Amino acid sequence: MAITEPKAPELAPEPQPHWLVQWLTTTDHKRIGILYLLNSFAFFFVAGVFALLMRSELAAPGRQLVTTNGYNQLFTLHGTLMIFLFILPVLVGFGNYLVPLQIGALDMAFPRINALSFWLLPVGGLTILSGLLAKGGAAAAGWTSYAPVSEQGGAGQDLWIVGLVVVGTASILSGINFIVTILRLRAPGMTMTRLPVFVWSMLATSLLMVLATPVLTAGLIMLFADRRLGAYFFNPAHGGDVLLWQHVFWFFGHPEVYMLILGAWGVVSEILPVFSGRPLFGYPGVILAFVLITALSFSVWAHHMFVTGQVEFPFSAPPLSSSRSRPGCCSSTGWRPCGGVGSASSRRCCSRSASSRCFWSAGSTACGWRRRRWTSPSTTPTGWSPTSTTCCSAARCSGSWPPATTGSRRSLDASCRAGSASGTSG
Repeated sequence: MAITEPKAPELAPEPQPHWLVQWLTTTDHKRIGILYLLNSFAFFFVAGVFALLMRSELAAPGRQLVTTNGYNQLFTLHGTLMIFLFILPVLVGFGNYLVPLQIGALDMAFPRINALSFWLLPVGGLTILSGLLAKGGAAAAGWTSYAPVSEQGGAGQDLWIVGLVVVGTASILSGINFIVTILRLRAPGMTMTRLPVFVWSMLATSLLMVLATPVLTAGLIMLFADRRLGAYFFNPAHGGDVLLWQHVFWFFGHPEVYMLILGAWGVVSEILPVFSGRPLFGYPGVILAFVLITALSFSVWAHHMFVTGQVEFPFSAPPLSSSRSRPGCCSSTGWRPCGGVGSASSRRCCSRSASSRCFWSAGSTACGWRRRRWTSPSTTPTGWSPTSTTCCSAARCSGSWPPATTGSRRSLDASCRAGSASGTSG
């Protein structure tokens, strides 16, 4: 006797929510990454409008469009939006989209915290911008908000403080999420030494976010307590120390510089090898450079405080300050063999990515590369000719360019190359 199982009744498909509701309530890392990018470029547009207003005001002497206090507000909000709500969030957006894909994870370690860390950004940004509607206007103490100037001002300065605390909280949550994801959710066989360079750059950025951002958050709470709760951390009239704010701010502010650039270095380190068809030169050296930059960035914050006249401890010594450029030299040197090869479209892509090599020039200078001495026009050797090995560079530096030679620019360049080749063979 055959036994037939009862057939389960077919259920009607659950109605799908509206696409807008899906995006607003998503915990998918790809969608959150796209939301990060959209939010970042929205604030970038607002900051760009502020920049245009500032440049229009400075186009001619005197007052053109805004008052003095209005200009200070534009300056403060432009810097705040660019630093805290565009550059870092746009890199975090790329990280949200790419890091789980590159390490073989299904999603970020804490998807709901990932969504929360995103939604805190527009809340914090709108809180900062709402100061424009407050009595007395928005914050006008500069994006660094040095005390005692930041002790003054109206409700707009308070909204700036509260908004940055919210944005800082979002950064801390996002950093924790990236660290746990990278360390714990890698696919089998994906060891730390096999991680893509971009993942390493996001790991270094996340460490800086977790270690440095709480310092700024603490300083902002102290500043708010000075303004509204009767504390005297930074008010010198009641025994406070205005330099304490500078120490707190720049202990965060200097690592912030590398939060804003490490992710971009990781992007360049991925683009150049792919489009050039060559592997990244010195992968272990590039990773070590990221680690060293992360560590050294906390040691030289006081070189932002030279104008105070009270920076006398070794943390600001020139050798230690310049030591940050050595790792930058190592990381950017790994890009050099990846340029100039591949198809025409690949070379164009590489040339655009190579715009970030301005850091390479700074790093290579810090590495102590030899710099040539070019002779001035008054001391130009009598035997100098356009076909000498230094005709193309020395003549420009000495002010005697173009050399006295006939022919087109193309024939001149050909003569320079011929002279260089003869000099090399000799």
